Amino acid sequence: MFDSTDPELTKLLEQVNAESDPAKAAELYKRISAFTVENAWFAPLFFSGRYWATDGGVEFLGDGSNVFSTIRSFGPTG
Repeated sequence: MFDSTDPELTKLLEQVNAESDPAKAAELYKRISAFTVENAWFAPLFFSGRYWATDGGVEFLGDGSNVFSTIRSFGPTG
């Protein structure tokens, strides 16, 4: 990322790219994920929040996992 490398991560990526067994690949992906979290390789740099105002009888139906909600994320209350 940004022209930086890490020998451990490079090795894991090479291993997962060569792995044909889905179960073994899943374990490697878990290790890759743990590595990137522990080393903060993908730390969020900004937050893009949204505010919505609705009339009575309308509620938000989303689960909060998408910060780019559309009108489809709303529906009648009840």
